[in-house]
Amino acid sequence: CGKSDSPKTPFVVNGDATSVGQWPWMVGLGVRSSKGMQFICGGVLISETWVLTAAHCVTRKLSNIPMDSKSLTIFCGKHFRKFVKDDEFVQIKQVKQIIVHDEYDFTRYDSDIALIQLENAIELTTRVQPVCLPTDITTRENIRDTQKGIVIGWGLTENATFSETLRETVLPVVNHEKCEEAYREGLRTVTITRNMFCAGHDSGSSDICNGDSGGPFMFSVGPPHDKRWYVEGLVSWGSESGCAEAHRYSGFTKFEQAWFCKSEQYSYFDGISTLRLRSVLDKLQAERNMDVTEKRQIVGGS
Repeated sequence: CGKSDSPKTPFVVNGDATSVGQWPWMVGLGVRSSKGMQFICGGVLISETWVLTAAHCVTRKLSNIPMDSKSLTIFCGKHFRKFVKDDEFVQIKQVKQIIVHDEYDFTRYDSDIALIQLENAIELTTRVQPVCLPTDITTRENIRDTQKGIVIGWGLTENATFSETLRETVLPVVNHEKCEEAYREGLRTVTITRNMFCAGHDSGSSDICNGDSGGPFMFSVGPPHDKRWYVEGLVSWGSESGCAEAHRYSGFTKFEQAWFCKSEQYSYFDGISTLRLRSVLDKLQAERNMDVTEKRQIVGGS
């Protein structure tokens, strides 16, 4: 998981264009309407049959009720925003079910996360690969004040038009107190819950914007020759006054492993029973923790 060509610029308003296949876990969510297929959000592939996205992308308006799964289509290996530009390497998948976080609050965007199960498994190619899921160790290391991660999406650009190609930008994590204080002086009061984190530049030089929702906030782990990318959060909300404004940070939903383990519906994950799933996840987490620890020792030289 998490293997990708490194960004050409370490640094999706004022973001940089990406190369085709650079982020093979990025997916596009589309809904068919009278005008044809409409792009609604981004998402991130976490296995051959499961996708993560923001709950507000896949719920009915002003509710926590999932939309009809038959109305949603997932585009894997996508680079261009417009569907007519998709090539033969884009894999199009129908949806079996949508699982919204049971504590999702659409009024505050709290627990703004959902799972999408695909009808059929994707074929792993250089253009379509899953991202790595975080562990307690990676989250502690990555979700810290000033730590920088990468966000990708097809949202509005500095020209107020949707990006035609997938773009990326680097954003530093901002602590809860600083984020809340910034909004206290604005149009609304924001409460940063334990399920969220903020990120953005004080200058507002680059940011997420409309159309980026559901996309991953990622961090790399490991030495340059074996770098892997982990999704630590999902694009959730931003300032009501606009994008890329100074001291108006963006909100991300924090990935919550415990939700997967305690969710009864998650027992359907690839046909594994809940009890066995917990055992499998515990084992995987132990292995990942060991792997991350070894990589940290290699990087740090200790």
